[in-house]
Amino acid sequence: MTAGRRTVCLVGSGERVVRAAQQHGFDVVLIAARTPLKTAAIQLAEHTVVCDYTDPAELTALLRAVHAWRPFERLASLAELGQVPAAVAAAALGVPGPDPRATRLARDKLAMRETLRTSGLPHTRYARCASPTELVTFGAEAGWPVVLKVVDGVGKDGVRLVGSPRAAPEAFAAVAAAVPGRALMVEEYHPGPEVSVETLSYDGRHHVLAVTDKESNAPYLNETGHTIPSRLDPVTLAAVRRTTVDLLDLLGVRTALCHTELRCTPAGPRVIETHTRPGGDHIRDLLRLAYGIDIYDMFFGLLAGAEVELPGEPRGAAAIRFLTPVPGRVVGVHGVGLAEQMPGVVEVDITVEPGDLAPEPTGNHSRCGYVIAVGRTADEAAAAADTARAAIQVSTTGARQGDTADVRQGDIADVRQGDIADVRQGDIADVRQGDVATTQVRTLSTVDGTRTGR
Repeated sequence: MTAGRRTVCLVGSGERVVRAAQQHGFDVVLIAARTPLKTAAIQLAEHTVVCDYTDPAELTALLRAVHAWRPFERLASLAELGQVPAAVAAAALGVPGPDPRATRLARDKLAMRETLRTSGLPHTRYARCASPTELVTFGAEAGWPVVLKVVDGVGKDGVRLVGSPRAAPEAFAAVAAAVPGRALMVEEYHPGPEVSVETLSYDGRHHVLAVTDKESNAPYLNETGHTIPSRLDPVTLAAVRRTTVDLLDLLGVRTALCHTELRCTPAGPRVIETHTRPGGDHIRDLLRLAYGIDIYDMFFGLLAGAEVELPGEPRGAAAIRFLTPVPGRVVGVHGVGLAEQMPGVVEVDITVEPGDLAPEPTGNHSRCGYVIAVGRTADEAAAAADTARAAIQVSTTGARQGDTADVRQGDIADVRQGDIADVRQGDIADVRQGDVATTQVRTLSTVDGTRTGR
């Protein structure tokens, strides 16, 4: 280790996280996963141990030996699956690190719901769900639609919006097959705009960095876009901020970057879930473009004892839109060059080429690329990103019949078996047939209750 420098142990971190820690005077002991192997981070770190870090007991035993070999003064993880193991290990070793209770409640959605229910804060009806019968019973009591999800899900895997008793058996079977052996739960669905709140907490003080507007598709509810800053009205924004801070206090979050997702209902904000790690989906990049901040730099600056300037008003706006083409084998990708040249566009990334499989958009892992755009206002950035996304055509063959409708902020489209569109609340699911399907992603959206079509 470098003389005079402090050491931090990072569990499951990438190149940007390692670099930010080093820039604030930390040497890094990196605990890295075998898959995916983050080579750039390994090359940067002073020392690396490659292992499966997801088991708390195994990680604790390993870090006990690592700590004796290369003592570290703090343990941190900004990775979803590293949260609970890192917290357990830090407590066992007696070094500062993530809070065990907060990380457990953030990972266990059922436990978080129970904590909210007994807290006096606004909460959502929920139940453990072990069969289609229990799903139908809950829907009859709470009202349709309902949300079926895996208790410890990641990246919207194992999430399904279930619109009616008729859809319950197929939805339960599909989710159970996607996440075999894992517990499921069901909760009431809240209509209304969906947002996420990005926060920085230090010693129990929570700072809201930004509120992000979100788009999601149905029936899987995985995100198809984000826009910063949010276009919610000031009163709703203030309520969202208060609810988030109250939640983090309730969970006992001390020092962390957090990402909290909420729906804005007529009765006030309702928590969907929270995470004791930063938001993914390039939200860090949107924060940098809209506010000029780097959340990793801020986090490690605080750990190093530096004064960190919190963001004020945004200097602009930024938006990301994801590509979710009709599932099937890709036969062509067109319009990328056109999209790259459009006003406001700063990045286009396509992750498929002819011959690749465009999967059913059942989770955030199934996207086929994205565009990022900036503007003077959130509306301008969102319009630039929407236009660029629409210019990119991904043609597929052998797809299941039917397009996935891209739904935003409270619209519901429950599409079953690829050929039947069961549409609610006035939305339109565009269902096509044919051997070759070409999609230009269409978004049905609401902004402060006003329907728009893009």
